[in-house]
Amino acid sequence: MEKKHVPHLLIAEDRALLRAGLKQLLAASGAAQVVGEAASDAQTLALVRQLQPEMVLLEWTLPQMGTLEFLPLLASRHPGVHILVYTFHRDGPILGDLLQAGAKGYLPWQATEADLRQAIQTVAQGGVYLYPTLVDTLVHDYLDYAVQHAPDRDAEAAWANLTPREQELLPLLAEGCAQHLIADRLCISVKTVQTHRDNIFEKLDIHSREDLIRFARRKRLLEPPRRS
Repeated sequence: MEKKHVPHLLIAEDRALLRAGLKQLLAASGAAQVVGEAASDAQTLALVRQLQPEMVLLEWTLPQMGTLEFLPLLASRHPGVHILVYTFHRDGPILGDLLQAGAKGYLPWQATEADLRQAIQTVAQGGVYLYPTLVDTLVHDYLDYAVQHAPDRDAEAAWANLTPREQELLPLLAEGCAQHLIADRLCISVKTVQTHRDNIFEKLDIHSREDLIRFARRKRLLEPPRRS
């Protein structure tokens, strides 16, 4: 009987307790062999170079530079490494963005242990893991892409209602930049960033980061992620 291949995996998660839990879960299930743990995007790059894992299990909010910027960087430096993204937050990324940026799969907050095992197995075999309930979301994302080049007077009117500072912040928030990094970049306080964010959400009548990303796409404020 052929021995089952167990992929070598690096966990990229900044919370030590969650890293320990994932490591224990993967060891007990035999889904993967954890060869390293990273607590930052810089440490992830260094350990992937040092340990050469087959797969990186990356938490969505870990990279300070923004996950959609970090994924192409990691993929370009280590094209043979498969990247599986997960999150414990309800307000996660748009699946199409992750796939375009280089991820091979995504596990949302409601994923189970069985889902994690299946995702690792699928990605390790060279496939792409699509969480079942997110397939419809992926279809809608591509439909949004298809219509974003059409004139959008509603978006133009809503955009004109924002202040210049709010217009400056909106694409940064849509890209997933942390509020403290935005504050440092614009030389304002985190509280001011939060106030601008609240004003943007109220003026645009949006209620989640996914809505914000959709608006930014309609206004063509986001560059599509580049593949390596």
